[in-house]
Amino acid sequence: MIFGASKAIAKHHNRIHNYKAVVLDLSAVPMMDLTISLALENAIKDAVEADCAVYIFSPNGQTTERLEKLGVSKRLPHNAFCDSRHSALLLAVNNLS
Repeated sequence: MIFGASKAIAKHHNRIHNYKAVVLDLSAVPMMDLTISLALENAIKDAVEADCAVYIFSPNGQTTERLEKLGVSKRLPHNAFCDSRHSALLLAVNNLS
């Protein structure tokens, strides 16, 4: 399961240059192991390098903490971590205009 999730992240991450904004909804992710965390970190890093805005909804403290430990928040603007999926989507849409 974990390697399947990492593979899915990598598959979508390879197309990140086609997008102007991406929303990562991690609301259904109760915890992340190191493999998935690193896959997400790489996807976020590549999105930022491709000038793609990244917005994250991660209501689970443990999941957010794992991303913070990897330094993800240092790569993103202060508003990248959102309080709701709706606010993340609004920011992404506003980024397109």
